[in-house]
Amino acid sequence: MPYVKPISGHGGTARIMRYLTKDGRALAADYLNLEHDSRLQPGGEIPVSYDWAHDMDAMREACGTNEPWKGKPARTFKHYVFSPDPDDPLNLERLRELTMEWAETNFGEYQVAIVYHDDNANRVPHAHVVVNNVNLATGRRLQDPDPKALMVSAQRIAKHQGIAHFHRDDKHMDAFQRRAAKERPPESRQRIYIRKAEKEIAKKGEYSWVSDIRSRVSTARSLASDEHEFMSLLAELGIEVSDNSERSARRDWIYSIADHPTWRITGERMGLAYGKSAIQARFLMTDRASPEARGRIEEIAKNAIELADVQELEELAFSLEVNERYQIDSLEDYDHIIDELERSGSDDVEQVRAARSFCSRKGILPQQGSQRRIYSHGSSRTSTSWSREPRSSGSNETARDRAEPQKTLKEER
Repeated sequence: MPYVKPISGHGGTARIMRYLTKDGRALAADYLNLEHDSRLQPGGEIPVSYDWAHDMDAMREACGTNEPWKGKPARTFKHYVFSPDPDDPLNLERLRELTMEWAETNFGEYQVAIVYHDDNANRVPHAHVVVNNVNLATGRRLQDPDPKALMVSAQRIAKHQGIAHFHRDDKHMDAFQRRAAKERPPESRQRIYIRKAEKEIAKKGEYSWVSDIRSRVSTARSLASDEHEFMSLLAELGIEVSDNSERSARRDWIYSIADHPTWRITGERMGLAYGKSAIQARFLMTDRASPEARGRIEEIAKNAIELADVQELEELAFSLEVNERYQIDSLEDYDHIIDELERSGSDDVEQVRAARSFCSRKGILPQQGSQRRIYSHGSSRTSTSWSREPRSSGSNETARDRAEPQKTLKEER
């Protein structure tokens, strides 16, 4: 029956790393959401000497979670001693399986370093689990988990793996499982969610792999008419997709860059628009791009990836987002939309102009669409709306659109 002892940590993680690895005492190590992610190296050599403390400290600095909280020093990490029962000793391999499942179940959205020792009196292997205080999905601080819930989780996983556990806690485990089974709300309700760390990278003009993945997923999402086509396009654009863990509170896809499998992120961490649920729902109502536009978009995206032109890929993805949001299928549509945004005083007009310029320069849209659109604008800056009718040579009379008003780009972003 595994036992979990929590210890709060303050300051940098270099000290705890030195303590856990000094004098060659570490038997092995595992990592989650760090450079050497153990889930991506099954059976591979996981380096004990890797400087995970540097990466954890840098992440906290980027997200601002080093700062005091309500006048108290920041709790920068949590340290858990994860020990099996001495009367039911586990070998190192079994302990790693148990500890990794427990860490991923409870701290799957955090950077985690696990170091294994056997320096106790009975030489029983045990694990030291260090959890950084930044939630990678939200950028928020780690809220101190309930120690009892962590213990219950350890017993449940031990039971699942056929290891001795506290039978008397079964009723509590059942309650814990029922709570965990309830679908959690998404971490962010923003359509496009850009974390603080990503914003800092953008300010410096440096490469962001999260932004790169988001751009490629946006391009595939805009072109695909069903899930199979979406997956095929992602493969062509160098993105691999897998389902997240069945133990996760929300079902989602994990995207990674094929050439860099450790660069991986779940869809909803980039915003609701990139989550599995939103994309699957979209396929029920999406309009497919014309064959000409589709071919041109694929060509631009592939060339941008081959040339590592991240800026062009981001411009393409953003322009396709604008086209989708405003139901634009021609440059003529763009001109009308820009006119409406100017009349309503929207701050988004410059962004829409930029998207029009890109679509025109790259030959993505024709000058005139197959449908005539009737436009109207209200008194509110965010009430611009429009309706579509078959193109004809008839009158130019206006009509109130029956569709829901569209949000501005500023609200969506």
